[in-house]
Amino acid sequence: MLTALITSICTFFALYLVVFHKKKPKEVIVPQVVGLMPSQAMEVLDGRKLRLQIIERRADPKVPRGQICSQHPLLDSKVLQHSAVNVVLSSGPPRVSVPTCAGVTLQDYTILLTKQKLKLGKLGYGTSPGAKPGQIISCTPVAGTVVKPGATITVVVAKQSDPEKEVPKLTRSSCRKAKKEIVKAGFTVGKVKWRARDAPPYTVLGQSPEAGTKAKPGSPIDLTCNRDD
Repeated sequence: MLTALITSICTFFALYLVVFHKKKPKEVIVPQVVGLMPSQAMEVLDGRKLRLQIIERRADPKVPRGQICSQHPLLDSKVLQHSAVNVVLSSGPPRVSVPTCAGVTLQDYTILLTKQKLKLGKLGYGTSPGAKPGQIISCTPVAGTVVKPGATITVVVAKQSDPEKEVPKLTRSSCRKAKKEIVKAGFTVGKVKWRARDAPPYTVLGQSPEAGTKAKPGSPIDLTCNRDD
């Protein structure tokens, strides 16, 4: 009986010491880890017996890719040792896609760029089949390209087509003079063919388009000239 009683008392005191005198974790101050790389943050937290826990990755306009952009608990919070400090890693500045430009009016495209936080750059003007004046023909970078917010997009806008002009008469002129007249009239010299005919050498025997017809400025005019045999 006495032995059993002594054993019970010893067991009770042993359990008491284990339960009530077990060493409790200490409180520590959470350090700043925002702006650090994960490896650097782990070293800082290890010094205070804390753990690093990456919970998310998201774009941040100010924090470079791979660095910590936010933490919880915050700086100077009190936590128990071995607690986790949850952090978010930056994936770098947010990216946007260049919107589709072909066929869109300049006014509408400017609105699209503003919504995407992009800027309209220099304007170029040109012509394209099917494009109406004021519509955009192309853009650089091309539509769909992923760029940083604030990037500049240059565009080429369709201009009003020049009115057609009358083709000058070139037959019976010298071939050399005819070429000068073509350029002077706002056209380009096309193909020049040579034929042997009963006519003065180097004179224009024929032209295409014919004199008096209408053609767009810059279009080619072909010549048939008499050769000197």
